[in-house]
Amino acid sequence: MSVGPHAPVDGRPDPSLLAHSRAAFTVAKARRRWHWRLEVIASGLALLAAFIPYGTVAAASALLSVGAKLIARQRASQARALFRQAERARRYDFEQRTLGWPVPGRVHADSLLAFPDEVEELARELAKKDDDYFEEKGGPTPVRFVWNLAESIFWTEKLTDAMAGRRARQLTLAIAAIAVTLCGLILVEPSGLLQQAQVTVTAIVGLKVLGAFVSFMVALDVFGELSAFRRGSRECRDLGAALERWLDPPDREEGLRILIEYNCLLADLPMVPDEIHQKYHARLNKLWAEASARMRRG
Repeated sequence: MSVGPHAPVDGRPDPSLLAHSRAAFTVAKARRRWHWRLEVIASGLALLAAFIPYGTVAAASALLSVGAKLIARQRASQARALFRQAERARRYDFEQRTLGWPVPGRVHADSLLAFPDEVEELARELAKKDDDYFEEKGGPTPVRFVWNLAESIFWTEKLTDAMAGRRARQLTLAIAAIAVTLCGLILVEPSGLLQQAQVTVTAIVGLKVLGAFVSFMVALDVFGELSAFRRGSRECRDLGAALERWLDPPDREEGLRILIEYNCLLADLPMVPDEIHQKYHARLNKLWAEASARMRRG
């Protein structure tokens, strides 16, 4: 069983898998933003814990820092799960649009049912923009396949490169936060600490150190995304160069090989926030139009 044209629902066309995947990406990224906000809160609380001169308050701040970090981790897991669903829908839609491969009915139904209601509503709004998603339009042909793939790789390369620069700046701030937190641990001694029982002293100091460890973990998260974005940009550049040789005349088999590598790369990349897409959208559209025109001539 395969999926044909979408039937109307309540007088409106049923959104495509592309619209659903774009909506799911947006919702997943919104959840991911909450993860980074909680990371900042966790790091800030750890910094406060290092400098607060009152032992009990410092310990409480450190505990809150750990709690914020744990909640951030849980939010990141939720966002990543939805991101994987969106990526799966995107792959099926791309293959259907450019290669003519029908989406199995069960897969289509399962994909749509897995999305939360907020994705469904947003997908209906985004469905109107399906026809403007790729520069090369028309039915499934080798020409559309290789050029849509080249455009996707181009955008991913440029966006991941922009995100690598952003994460590099944020890593500098995260490392500075660690250094300041460690200075606070060494230089600031909670008042009345020497009058406390040994067990209490150990607990307070231990919690403050745990808070500093949270700052270190936040920096590690930022460094992990920085490394992933740099790798993504580098590998997309290589894939784009490899595909360029098979654009004219279009080679479907070589394109399929590169598509597999590209899909594997995307599955492992961090999310690029929507504000980065919006910031670079007009410029990248212009650059891709110029680049594709040169490749078609040459």
